[in-house]
Amino acid sequence: MLPLTLIPAGLFCSLAGCALVIHAAGRRQRLDRQHSLLGEIGAADWRRLPFGGSLRLGRMSFSPAWQRITGGVPASRRSQVDGWLDEVAHPLDREQAGAALRAQLLPDGAAEQRQTLRLRSPGNGEWRWHELRTVVQQRDRRGRALRLLSTLADASGQHTAAERERISAGLFQHLQEGVLVTDLQLRVLDANPAWCRIAGQPREQLLGRRAAPPDALLRAGHDPAAVQRTLDAGQDWHGHVSLQRADGSFCTLALSITTIPEPGGPLRFRVVTATDETELLSQRQLLQRQSRYDALTGLPSQGEFMRQLRGTLEAGGASGPRSWRMNSPW
Repeated sequence: MLPLTLIPAGLFCSLAGCALVIHAAGRRQRLDRQHSLLGEIGAADWRRLPFGGSLRLGRMSFSPAWQRITGGVPASRRSQVDGWLDEVAHPLDREQAGAALRAQLLPDGAAEQRQTLRLRSPGNGEWRWHELRTVVQQRDRRGRALRLLSTLADASGQHTAAERERISAGLFQHLQEGVLVTDLQLRVLDANPAWCRIAGQPREQLLGRRAAPPDALLRAGHDPAAVQRTLDAGQDWHGHVSLQRADGSFCTLALSITTIPEPGGPLRFRVVTATDETELLSQRQLLQRQSRYDALTGLPSQGEFMRQLRGTLEAGGASGPRSWRMNSPW
């Protein structure tokens, strides 16, 4: 490496100039991103007047983005810290948001708070969710707020996602069908209460176990390797299996296994749903027996008697008359 004294001055200046250009370009990009972000967030500055007995009276100024989000705040609504809410806030959110703003001005009010409320869009009148963040910038000697800075940002996307998450969590907990969340090898990561009730085991004991053990698949006539190939190919799998409960009894389940798609990434999770058909099959077998045997005597009905007779005659004809006379129960 050459010492600095041997580097030509022109080359040194060129390198330094390139570094300054790169630094300036990066700084300009960061500022552009900040300005773009600030252009989507409304800002309001409330300052309490030095005279007057009402703590709520003051003077508010709004950024262009705030005016665009709210459709503009009339001059008559700019003196009170919560006056702008009367024009644009949803009736169900207006009082709560206003009370929170007024409480923040008090000596024991919070220094910063966030709340989500619905505001009417100035264009189409649609109610959209926004996040209102308020920060007390200055207080007087008695602790009362002198200046309150507010920001307003559209939160419809986040609120919709959170609402869907709450609905999904509620469905997971209250569905009558058993639901498991597993990894790609069908190891249980989570189980809803219905599955725990079907299996007769608490959730903690199910975690890490196989949702459909190979022996249960084989017992039901399914090839575990074929099931795995179907799932790895991105297809759903449906079938009946017999699983053993914690008390040793067996239950018949109609299983459906689905892989959860991952946008822009490798697959990670599967969902297993189960409907307990044990009682249904038991009732079906009971109905079939009642249609074939008398409920009081236990003797076969006429149709069942003729079916057994035909079966015996066919078996006797295949093995010869003498064999039929020896083996026939009739």
